[in-house]
Amino acid sequence: MTGTTTAGSEQQPQYTLSRVETNQRALIDKILARYATQNAVYRELIQNSNDAGAKNASIHYFTGAPNTTADGSSTPSTTKPKRPLVTKVMYRNDGFPFRGEDWARLSKIAEGNPDPSKVGAFGVGAYTMFSVCEEPMVVSSSQVLMFVWKGDALWTKVGPIPNNLQEQLDHLKDEAFQEAGKKKEWTTFVLDSRDKYPLPTMTSLGKFLASSLTFTKALATIRVYVDEKLVMTLAKHTTIPKEIQVGQQQTTTSWSSMSGWMMRGDSGTNISGTVTTSSNGIFMLGSPSPTSRTLERFKAKSTVTNNDSNNNEGKAIVESLTRLIVTVGDESSSVDARYISALVSTKVPQDMFKKMERVTKKAVPPQLRVEVFLQAGASEVDGRGGGTSSNSVIKKTGTNADAKTAAAITASFAPTTDTGKIYIGFQTSQTTGLAAHVAAPFIPTVEREAIDLVDPTLRIYNSELLQISGMVLRLGLERAMQGISERFEAMHDVYLAEDEALVKEAREKRRGESSTAADKPKLENGEVEDVAESSKPEETKVSKSLMSFAKYMAKGVKSTIVTAVKAIDEIVSNDEEEELTRPLDPRPLSFEEREAILLMRSFCAKPSTPDADIGIAIADGFTRVMPDISPPVLTRTGVVRGNYARLPKDGLEAYIHDNVVRRVVLDNAREYHEYIAQCRLLTMRDFVDFLEDKGIHFDENELYRFLKWWIKYNRIHNASKYGPSIKRHVSFSLENDPDPKALDKIDYFRDRSVFTHDELLMPSSVLAPSFQERIGTRTLEDVSLRNWFSPIPVDVWATYISQQAVMTDGLSSDADSRNLVLTVLCNEFRRQYRYGRQEGSQFSALIRNLLAEKRCIPFETERGAAAKTPNSFTTDFPTELYLPSANLEAFSGISSFRKVSKDLKERGISDDFLLALGVRKSVNIEFLFSNLDKLNWGENPKPLINYLRTATLSSQDRENLRTMAYLPAVNNRERTFAPSELYIGSKELLELNLPIILLLKWPSDEQLSADSPDGKFLLTLGCHVDPPLQPFFKHLSSKDDIISDEMRMKCLKFICKRLQPGGSYERDWKKSASSLRRFNFLPCTRKDPFGDGTLVKDLCSPGECYSDAASQLMGFVVIDAELDRKSGRSLGACFQLAPKPAPQMLVKRLLEIVATAKMLLENSGKDEESDKLRSTVLSLFEEVFSYLSSRSNDFNSLHIKSLQKEEFVPVKEKGGKIGWYRPHEVYFSESEDEIISLLFHSVGFSPFLAAVGVKSEASIQDILHRLVAKPQDVLSVVGVEKYTNLLHRIASEPIRNPSKELLSSPFLIAYKQDDSEDGEAEAVARPVLAKAEDICLIDNSFFGRMFPVLSAPHETDLESLYFRFGSRYISKSVNKRFRIIGQQRESTNLTKSFSQRLAERKGLLCSQKNASRPLVSDAARLLDESTLEIIEVERIQAIYSLGVYEKVQQVTCCSRRKSRSAVSIFITEDLDFFDVGSAVGDLILQRCELEDAFLLSNLLEAPLATLRARGFAVDRAVKVKEYKAPVKVKPPLTSASGKGENSTPPVSGDSGNKDANDQKIPQSNNDNSDLESSMLAKLAESSASASAAARAGGLLPNTSEAAAAAAQGKNNDSDMESMLAKLAESAAAAASAGGPLPNTSEVAAAAAQGKLPPQQQPNHGDDARNKKRRGLRKLFGGRGNNSSKHSDLASQGSTDTIGTGMLSEPHQQPVPPSQASQQAMDDTTPVSPEADATSHELLKGMLANSLASSKGTASSGINSADKMANTALPEGLGRGDEGCEVIPGQQLKIVGRLASGIKVFSSLKHGEESQEFLKKNVVVVKKFATVLELLCEIYALNVNSVAIYYEQSGNTIAFNSNKALYFNLRLFAHLHYTSEGSPLSSECYSYWFTTMAHELAHNLVSAHNKDHGYYTESYITLFLPKLSAKLNIMGIQ
Repeated sequence: MTGTTTAGSEQQPQYTLSRVETNQRALIDKILARYATQNAVYRELIQNSNDAGAKNASIHYFTGAPNTTADGSSTPSTTKPKRPLVTKVMYRNDGFPFRGEDWARLSKIAEGNPDPSKVGAFGVGAYTMFSVCEEPMVVSSSQVLMFVWKGDALWTKVGPIPNNLQEQLDHLKDEAFQEAGKKKEWTTFVLDSRDKYPLPTMTSLGKFLASSLTFTKALATIRVYVDEKLVMTLAKHTTIPKEIQVGQQQTTTSWSSMSGWMMRGDSGTNISGTVTTSSNGIFMLGSPSPTSRTLERFKAKSTVTNNDSNNNEGKAIVESLTRLIVTVGDESSSVDARYISALVSTKVPQDMFKKMERVTKKAVPPQLRVEVFLQAGASEVDGRGGGTSSNSVIKKTGTNADAKTAAAITASFAPTTDTGKIYIGFQTSQTTGLAAHVAAPFIPTVEREAIDLVDPTLRIYNSELLQISGMVLRLGLERAMQGISERFEAMHDVYLAEDEALVKEAREKRRGESSTAADKPKLENGEVEDVAESSKPEETKVSKSLMSFAKYMAKGVKSTIVTAVKAIDEIVSNDEEEELTRPLDPRPLSFEEREAILLMRSFCAKPSTPDADIGIAIADGFTRVMPDISPPVLTRTGVVRGNYARLPKDGLEAYIHDNVVRRVVLDNAREYHEYIAQCRLLTMRDFVDFLEDKGIHFDENELYRFLKWWIKYNRIHNASKYGPSIKRHVSFSLENDPDPKALDKIDYFRDRSVFTHDELLMPSSVLAPSFQERIGTRTLEDVSLRNWFSPIPVDVWATYISQQAVMTDGLSSDADSRNLVLTVLCNEFRRQYRYGRQEGSQFSALIRNLLAEKRCIPFETERGAAAKTPNSFTTDFPTELYLPSANLEAFSGISSFRKVSKDLKERGISDDFLLALGVRKSVNIEFLFSNLDKLNWGENPKPLINYLRTATLSSQDRENLRTMAYLPAVNNRERTFAPSELYIGSKELLELNLPIILLLKWPSDEQLSADSPDGKFLLTLGCHVDPPLQPFFKHLSSKDDIISDEMRMKCLKFICKRLQPGGSYERDWKKSASSLRRFNFLPCTRKDPFGDGTLVKDLCSPGECYSDAASQLMGFVVIDAELDRKSGRSLGACFQLAPKPAPQMLVKRLLEIVATAKMLLENSGKDEESDKLRSTVLSLFEEVFSYLSSRSNDFNSLHIKSLQKEEFVPVKEKGGKIGWYRPHEVYFSESEDEIISLLFHSVGFSPFLAAVGVKSEASIQDILHRLVAKPQDVLSVVGVEKYTNLLHRIASEPIRNPSKELLSSPFLIAYKQDDSEDGEAEAVARPVLAKAEDICLIDNSFFGRMFPVLSAPHETDLESLYFRFGSRYISKSVNKRFRIIGQQRESTNLTKSFSQRLAERKGLLCSQKNASRPLVSDAARLLDESTLEIIEVERIQAIYSLGVYEKVQQVTCCSRRKSRSAVSIFITEDLDFFDVGSAVGDLILQRCELEDAFLLSNLLEAPLATLRARGFAVDRAVKVKEYKAPVKVKPPLTSASGKGENSTPPVSGDSGNKDANDQKIPQSNNDNSDLESSMLAKLAESSASASAAARAGGLLPNTSEAAAAAAQGKNNDSDMESMLAKLAESAAAAASAGGPLPNTSEVAAAAAQGKLPPQQQPNHGDDARNKKRRGLRKLFGGRGNNSSKHSDLASQGSTDTIGTGMLSEPHQQPVPPSQASQQAMDDTTPVSPEADATSHELLKGMLANSLASSKGTASSGINSADKMANTALPEGLGRGDEGCEVIPGQQLKIVGRLASGIKVFSSLKHGEESQEFLKKNVVVVKKFATVLELLCEIYALNVNSVAIYYEQSGNTIAFNSNKALYFNLRLFAHLHYTSEGSPLSSECYSYWFTTMAHELAHNLVSAHNKDHGYYTESYITLFLPKLSAKLNIMGIQ
């Protein structure tokens, strides 16, 4: 379309209108790639049929293969059938024929059906036909539409049906078509196969077709033909729907059909509060009266046919049953299912309505239907209820392959657990998570495989429609459970009676069966499916709210759902023990229970897939419809709400039946009961409540099982606290005692180990012995019955029996019972004394009190036997009787005595027991004392002692016996002695024959010992056993010969034995050890350290000798080694000798040995004896140090410090003498450092010496002090090379504040140039030693050759060292001035051209971006035309002076400042641009070096096009008055000499371009031809070097003199190219690794000196050259992948787009702040948005590469010292106040690794304290790890790159070591951690997020400067949104 112009108006712009063309073939292919899944074409065709109201459809496959079977395979002679290939498919349906609008929509793409009642919305479904057919045809209404391809365009042809096609249609065999006849037109789709494909199997096809029929309203029958043969028919038959009423309210309603029935346990309350609206009110169950306008609008767009759906109009919820019959061949199978259809009203907000209509092209219908498809129970299908028999849901006929195929298809029809699908017209891939299909008019995605939850509006619509689906599911569940309740309640009494009868029968059968193995479990009658084992589900934590179904569905079921209803035999065990916790329940499942199981299992949910939100939305609706009512469950007593139902638990269900779910029902639908209905398990509290309400009575068998169950239950659950309450409410009766008894009155049972006879009388509180025998004593002793029953205590029984006649009357008729009682009491008496003396005494007192006054002990009559007269007294009181063994003959004449009957002893009754009752053993002691003078006890005390021992003595009696002198002594017959004066003579004591004690006289034929009864009694009287230690030691300390060595050994052995733990001397030794250890009684040896090794024996005290023989080396006294060998025990340990001398003693003795050695050496001469003495001293100290090394761990810091001050280390010096040194003055000779042996005193390695300070290596300070003290001596010893290496070592560590001594010492290597003798050879550099201030740093080799100075070595680290010590750079030391010679002319052609050149390029010269050093503040003003004057002169001399030396050299240019506002530049005719660059640099730079002069000369000399190609901002910086057309410079013609005329280097990257597009210097009005010609001539001569110089000298900031020399022609071009390529590659590698760029000056210098290998000039297309260029691009931020593009542009002659990438455009690389400020000042050109975006993307890439370069943390630990970080940055780069910073050292040791991979380190500085903190705070460590893991996720950083460490002091929060990050736990513990369960705050995450950003920035910059801050801010800026989003998800504000 062209615009027009009217008169009087401005001309309008003209436009051209074009239509957007579409490649239809590509469009359809892309649609099919997304849309056409398997069977998608049939899905769309069946959907079309259903929309058209078709009831019949048929699919005709044509293969041409004979004998095709029903399963889709051919049957040739081969054994393995092959499926034939499909050549054509015809699909037919009997729906209404195509109308005009249908034909029109079919011819268009993306124009869906606008009918709101239809599913299609996108208009692409029909194009699935192209997935199998190239040109499909559609026949309907006597017309055909044919799709035809013309190229990539799709056309349609519509017309009459061709004859050949009509013939094919007429010959089709179709039963449905023949039944309908030709009265009704059929629609046929003809699909010729584009590529033949195998015929699908009937099983897979049938399953698909069955699922397609699930929710079709009209279509009911589908037939499948293969080559005109009917192979399969699917027919769906539906019953008449029944309405389920829903009462209408605004927001809530009562379901009227259920309001009349009440659940058991609901306390009579009806169901109310049913919510029928979705959460946002968009949908509501029911049919409110919509406005007429809405209905009319809907009806106008709707074309719903009059099918079955209209029959349900106005019905809120209807329910129907459907049967699917599948016929394959001659075999058929059927399956039944239940449908629930709900009418839903819509109320979509207006804005949402418009958005949906715009997206879907349809109006939102005011009403719609939601349908649910579930399994049908057997009772529903068959119309029966009650009973115990059951039929399979799936019915089969036949057994062949066709029957199996049909059965497989029907099996897939009804959904099972987790197989329910979402239907949008037809089945999608989205599951519901339930055993239920859901169909509703959801808005799908384009491919119709999923619900659209992406679009915000559609997400709300679909989510709320899913909620309504969940509501329908819940209401359907309630309705079904209502019917089950009604049927079950009618049969409840029958089932209850059947339960009791079957349980009784089962137990009787069990008692009658033998103990053989039980039969295998069998399935119930009619069960046809395999049964999967059901594992007990894991303990799943659910919400405390009433309904947690939604959360449960999202979480998923952890256990395995059983695949079939389990039979009773599978669940009930025949094991009697197992019956306790799983009571017998043999009744088979009833119809109602089986139906309930199938229904409940339909709601055992799993997460829906692939989108879990679908299941959650359904679950929300499920919970929303009845929010306060728990779902129903079926219990033993009927249907109740889940919160009232109780689940069986460990046998409690055997005693509680009300509202308890049968275990077989629970096991088949466990997830429903536990998670959905949230039924609570039975608890012991329930049992107690039941007993308190009703109580319980057991017969003997029931009591037996109850006690067994109680024990087992308590083994599982500790219910002991309920025991007393349960016992109070239980009564029982026994078979032999039918009277009821309260279990609470039974407290005891018999202990069979005590009461062995049932004849013993027992209290009524003791359990009957017959029941005890049956249940077993071990059962009654179980811990769970301890608070119910216990063995009756003997003292309780004794109190009871003592009051009975058998123990009080003393009749002979009770003799046996009485003796039995005495036997029991005696046995208990023994047992109590075995428990302990106190227990025995208490029991003795008890029975004495009970029986002392009872006539209960039988006695001997005069005839020697007890009387047997029944009524005679044969017993007496215990206190009136004597023991049968009492010896009373000595007192026979004084009195008569009665003894206890000997029958008691025969029954095992002991004398001790009788004594405890009061029976006497002997006569009174007073009688003994009164007759003591008449009895002969003196010579042989044994009879006396024996009698006294057995007599009953009072305390006064014993005191008299201790003080009276009545015992004889062995070695003193003069008198008798009291017991306290005598010692019991043991065998060992007799052998010692000690004169210091008196031994008791005793018969020689019997050995008296302290352990014998007589000996023990004597000890109580005061006799002694062992001699006292102090006299004993005093006796052994005698050095006289009266004690032999053998006797001394026996005495020591005797003492040592009693010093052992528990020995008789142990207490005395501990009490008086300090005084006893002073006696010299131990045989010891000593040795002189300087002697011949002879041992000297002596007696010493334990305090001054040691047991370690090794300490003799240092002169210590040790115990005689022979003693241990002879005694057989360690006497040193016995007498508590110190094993080794204490550390302070070792230190003292060491210094004493040193003093002795020094004295001996001073007094020795120079003969052989003195040499031998020195050798002895060295050997001795070697052994001493070896011994002390074994004691190194015993020395503390005080010992070490004291030794470090002493000169105790002997060193053999020159001449053989021995010198004595402190430890820090000596080094180990085994060190690998040969410098030590050359410069320092050395000794052999010793751990002890290492501990006190002897070093293995000399430190930098040690070496420095040595060099400063005697530099010339060191040089003469080690030589120049090793001396230089020592200086390198010194330079490796920074030296702060060097001392005056160091600065004034001539210890630095310098080189002095000595002229050769002939004067022609090069000067020789001779090394000398000098002070730093006398040495020059040669930063200008020109000056270095010019003046005879002492030069520092040309090594960077040594130059830095010399500079810190006071050396000066020669460039700063040399003074330069110029001498102007000849006439001065100002306005010559040369000066004008030169002035114009300076003015033109002033911007380039004064740009900080083009200078490596800072400019002076008025640099631009100095080069201004108003300030600068150019003067031509004849000659210029440069005069250089250094001290007294002065040198003169001819130059061609110099500058001079006349004043602040006047500057002059002098030039000569033979102008050299290098001199010009030097002169200009002196003006505008603060300091001008050679490389600066070289760069400036190139900026002035090089053509502008070359500079532009190199990346300089020529167009911004150059001031050009007038530009002319570019002049092409002819390439140089290389001659033999290598020179060319007018040569210009080709621009790097100009592959094959012969014309260099450079510009000449712009011409001015003045004549400057002289300058121009001279410049061009020089340019032709130095073009290659100029190019290299631009790279080396100008573009790389650190290029040194070597680079400049290379550019001046000292190296050829190939060398420079090689140098640049290597530089670029190394720089690129460093950049990719996050490291610093290489020092270009070093590389350039290497190239200049010829150290880089020369490279041949490669071809322009050479890969190696391209690789080098790419490396340069990568280094400087250029486009590294555009080499081919550059070549293309170059071939077209482009000049402004070609570049090597040496310097990229300003936006190609993020500029750090160190350069940004200067660029901002120099560059005022606006930056485009694209440039900013590119810069930002480059920054993101740089940070991502830096993150990827992070490395793993240390594997074992870190050990680094403090160091000074001093980065080599260009001058002027801001680094704060200081140019260096101290990086703290870290000493860390790994202590563990967390499960996430994060390592944990402790600080070596604090050692055990750090590790102890980590052990005690594991929870804090794990909490901190979760923070770091989240931050690693935010930064996309590998978790292995971070670690946690703990350091309790210092200011370090975190550090970066080798690109691994370490974070201090201390800061987290002190700042952010509160308690284990407390959440972390957002401040915590932001704090450590910023800290991590700070440390990650160190991957790019090591120092804390502006660049580091820039990258830290960049990290925070880029990743802060991710952190914020993550914290929002976590709920942290």
